[in-house]
Amino acid sequence: MIRQLAFVLFLAFPAGAQTRDPDLPPVDPPGHWRLMTLDDATSDSKCVGRFETPLCAVETTIACFARGKNDLCSQARLTGSADRLTSGNIGYRTGERYRVVRVERLTGDSILDIPREIGRLQAGDIRIDIISGGCFRTDSGRRYCSRPFSDPNIYTVRKTPAGWKIVDWGMPDIRWPGRKIP
Repeated sequence: MIRQLAFVLFLAFPAGAQTRDPDLPPVDPPGHWRLMTLDDATSDSKCVGRFETPLCAVETTIACFARGKNDLCSQARLTGSADRLTSGNIGYRTGERYRVVRVERLTGDSILDIPREIGRLQAGDIRIDIISGGCFRTDSGRRYCSRPFSDPNIYTVRKTPAGWKIVDWGMPDIRWPGRKIP
């Protein structure tokens, strides 16, 4: 009886469940999408502008682009600078749908796989891959979301005294050529 109970408990708690990194957000299941709208009240994220977790820093950056607000990008980036946003369709934009497809805490070995980033990234930084697509409103007022990009944006996030900050982001074929998602 005790043996059977131990076996059931073993199956109930997958290997590694007790050792899961608390800083890594969960990967979203297939078909699950989060929504970043033009305001905090209707967005799935409740931490835009707060940097308590790596995902909060990423979602602040997503909000920056979805809302066309450079100050959010400036707050989220480690350097404090933002790329200038130019969007001719911001008036039609209603937000962004996105999903977390991969997370990883970088190690010394995993950084060596990214030749362009050696020296910029550090062991302990967190990689979060996000697939996203913009949401828009048509002239008739109907809302639709575009097909997501086939490759994710890869965000690298670092813990600082001011919270989690974006070190870099980009597409895998530009930044991480050998490390596309499986």
